Amino acid sequence: MRDFVQAGAQRFQYELIRAIDKERYHVDVLVPIPLDRAEGMFPREFYYPLMQQSVNQIHTMGDVGGTWHRCLHLIGRAKTYISKRNPFQHLLDFMAVRVAAKHQKRLSCFLNGYDAVGVTEYDFCFVKDAISDLDKVMSYVMTARSQTLPRSQFEDYDRERVYTFVAGWDEVVQKNELSYFTKGHRLINVPLILDVSDYQHIEFHPSNEGVLRLGLFTRISPLKPVEPFLFALHLMVSKGLNVHLHHFGAVADRGISAIMKDMLLKTIHILGLEDRITFEGHAENIVEACADKGIGLVWQQGFMRHVGGYAGIELMLAGVPHAFFDFETLDRSWPQGELPEPYFHDVVAFADFSERVLTNSTFATQLGQMQREHIMADRDVYRHLPTLYAEFDRLAAKPR
Repeated sequence: MRDFVQAGAQRFQYELIRAIDKERYHVDVLVPIPLDRAEGMFPREFYYPLMQQSVNQIHTMGDVGGTWHRCLHLIGRAKTYISKRNPFQHLLDFMAVRVAAKHQKRLSCFLNGYDAVGVTEYDFCFVKDAISDLDKVMSYVMTARSQTLPRSQFEDYDRERVYTFVAGWDEVVQKNELSYFTKGHRLINVPLILDVSDYQHIEFHPSNEGVLRLGLFTRISPLKPVEPFLFALHLMVSKGLNVHLHHFGAVADRGISAIMKDMLLKTIHILGLEDRITFEGHAENIVEACADKGIGLVWQQGFMRHVGGYAGIELMLAGVPHAFFDFETLDRSWPQGELPEPYFHDVVAFADFSERVLTNSTFATQLGQMQREHIMADRDVYRHLPTLYAEFDRLAAKPR
C-alpha cells in the first residue's frame, strides 16, 4: 500500500486484507513511502491502526532497504536543492543509480519471500524492478481509462508483457480498459468489495423544509469531473425546482485540486448557482453526513455502467437512492436510467430522473431498497474471496 489515506484504493486493500482467513494465509503490508500522520485533505494515516489489527506485520521501505533506502532518500532530497545545471547533479545521478541498485536488490530478496504480491496499478512502480516473476503480482485496478486519457494509467507496465489484473469488469469493459497490453492479460473478476454486514438499512428522511437536497460525494480532482452535475443542477433550477446540492469531498488548499476548485467556482458563477451549492468538505462518515443534511438523492460518478467508488456503495447499502452520470460510455444505444443502478450519459435525462426521485417519495424509497439489495448480493467481500483464494493457492503451489 502506498499509504493509509482514507481513499478508494486503500479502502479496497483494507477490506480485502481484513477479510482474508489469517489461519490459512500469512499477510504482511509494505508501505513504500514514510508514514506521515499530518492531516491534509483527509486523515493521512486513517487505515494505519486498522491495518495493524488485520495483518501480521507492517513493513516500511526503510525497514527493507535499510541504509541503502535512507541514502537514496537523502540523495533525492539533495537533488531538489541543487540547480539542474550544477555539475554536482551528475555525481548525484551516478550515486542514485548505484544506491538504487543496492536497494532494489534488498527489496527483491524481501519480496521473493512471498508467494503473491498485491498492488494497485499506480503502486506497481515501487516494486516493478524488484520482482522477476511477474506472474505472482496481482494488480488491483482502481482508475478508469477515461480518467487518465490521453495518458494511460498503465504507463509503468511493459505493454508487451502479460500481467494479472483484478477488477470487476465484463468482457466489453475489460477489452476497452486493458487494450494497452498488446500480448494479452489475465483478469481475476473481483469488483470493489466490502463487508456488507457492517451496514444496516437506515430510514432516511429527506429535508421537509421545502428544499430538495442532493448529495454529491467525490473529491475535487482532474480525475473526477463534476461539471455535468453542475449543468444538471442548472437545468433543475431553471424549471423552478427549489434544489440545493451538498458537495462532500476533500479539496486540497494547493496544487491541481485547488486550481480545479477555482475553475468550478467560476462555472458555478457563470451558471448562477452560488446560492445552490454548499461545499461540505471531507466527511469521515458519509452515511451520517448524508442523514444530517437530509439528502433525498445522491449523485455519483460511474464509468461504463460501473459504480465509480466506495461512497456510492456505502450509501446504497444504507438505502439512500442514487443516480449515476456515466463518464465513459462505449455504447450509447443502451437505454438510460435502467434500474437498479440508473446510469446516464445525457444531462437532460439525468436531471429529469433526479426530479422524479426528489418529488416522488414512494419511488425514492423503492429505488433505495432495490439498490441496497443489489449491492448486498454483488459486493460482499466473502462472496468473492474464493476467487482470490484460488489464485493464492495456484501461486503457492508453484515451485520457487
